[in-house]
Amino acid sequence: AEQVEVLVHNLLALAYVSGPEEILVSCLQRWGAKTFLVRACADTVAELVRRNAPMNEELLRGRVHAELTKVAQVHKEDVQIQSCLELAVGFISQPKRLNHQLQNQVPPCFVQSC
Repeated sequence: AEQVEVLVHNLLALAYVSGPEEILVSCLQRWGAKTFLVRACADTVAELVRRNAPMNEELLRGRVHAELTKVAQVHKEDVQIQSCLELAVGFISQPKRLNHQLQNQVPPCFVQSC
């Protein structure tokens, strides 16, 4: 769990510098669908959306969505990973509902470890 949390913080920092699409997609493509990496990427997406980060439009372009959907197939049997992935993919799939739902709310993944 600590490994994932540290990775999330690093991915957040890199996302603010280089953009989340480039960081998350290249990370998953380079290192594959390792459980801790997939979870960290999903948590990073949820955290960026929760923070209403200025680069949220970049998350809606589709590359991050496609990559998270692809790695979800590898972890079909892992309910915890699926839960985090569903949250992240749901956030970047429904931009209109997103801002309304997230007013002062913390995504479930961050209330309790996935």
